[in-house]
Amino acid sequence: MPSLGDVGTVIRVTVVENGEPLDISDATLKEYRLRKPDASVVTKDPAFTTDGTDGKLEYTVVDGDLDQSGLWSLLVYLEFGTNHWYTKKLSFVVDPIY
Repeated sequence: MPSLGDVGTVIRVTVVENGEPLDISDATLKEYRLRKPDASVVTKDPAFTTDGTDGKLEYTVVDGDLDQSGLWSLLVYLEFGTNHWYTKKLSFVVDPIY
């Protein structure tokens, strides 16, 4: 689990459909939509881990990203031309610094 203030943590997601990785290589827009513990939402631009045919995306956390401890949620938002697509919600905990 990441900790408050971490830098360099990689958030990786594999987009799946019916239990199989989805080819997202043709996505014209890809976003991570992160909901913080205070319910505010931030958007980050992930990159393909490889070429997108395996459904894998990743984003490397920079200074200031993980600014609240507690339960975070993440949705992947994708656009394929005029089609818009969201994944199911994923959750993770950002630990406080002791």
